[in-house]
Amino acid sequence: MAEARHGKLTTAEGIHIAYQWSYANAAARTGATGFVAADVGKLALQSDDNSLWMLTVTTPTWLFIGGGTGPVGLPGYTVATLPAGTQGDVAFVTDATAPTFLATVTGGGAVVTPVFYDGTNWVVA
Repeated sequence: MAEARHGKLTTAEGIHIAYQWSYANAAARTGATGFVAADVGKLALQSDDNSLWMLTVTTPTWLFIGGGTGPVGLPGYTVATLPAGTQGDVAFVTDATAPTFLATVTGGGAVVTPVFYDGTNWVVA
């Protein structure tokens, strides 16, 4: 649900709502539709655990920003679909082959494992 107050606040009111949308839970957030390219980079509040999420792709794809009381939800990929990384990015893959700590991850297997981008490669975390 769009947060109607977002664009209507003034400095005189002394507050600013950082998020564009508010969703009851993860299912509502991930099931939302109707996003356009201009929405990418805006935040959503997930009210069941008070977490903030940033829209990264209009499909939608969300990036956990912070807050919340539950576990951190990392984005999941196959090795072939891992994005171009920025050093320190973390994710998990669903098709690793014999993952070895700090080795470049290879796909084609059936192992789920966390990975991080070391500045050159996605490596097993």
